[in-house]
Amino acid sequence: MRSLLFVPADGGTKLGKAMTSGADGVIVDLEDSIAPERKEAARKLALDFLKAHTAKKERPRLLVRINGLDTGMTDADLDLILGGDVKAMLESAEFCGVTIKWLQGIAALEGDGASRIIPLIAMSATGS
Repeated sequence: MRSLLFVPADGGTKLGKAMTSGADGVIVDLEDSIAPERKEAARKLALDFLKAHTAKKERPRLLVRINGLDTGMTDADLDLILGGDVKAMLESAEFCGVTIKWLQGIAALEGDGASRIIPLIAMSATGS
């Protein structure tokens, strides 16, 4: 992928516009672009968006950026990803090991393990 476009999960028409932006991937952001009081509503909006677009053949790759383990919101975000049939997600490298184990456990119980993780190694020049 050459280009990735971050869009807030509660971005309304921004999500639809992102699909025609020419970006190789659209990242539906549940993390810091969403105010804490909007997280739950943003998850529902993200799921609705993903369900409406994942089956389309001509579209950018869809990814989800989830909240970190230290927020207490990771499980809810991962539940959304599994419900939305997303094939990849972004997460900071420090949480990847735990997230992979979580997904492997769910895959063993419910599915084929088709979700993949793309580690977000650095978000700024300082690595944070």
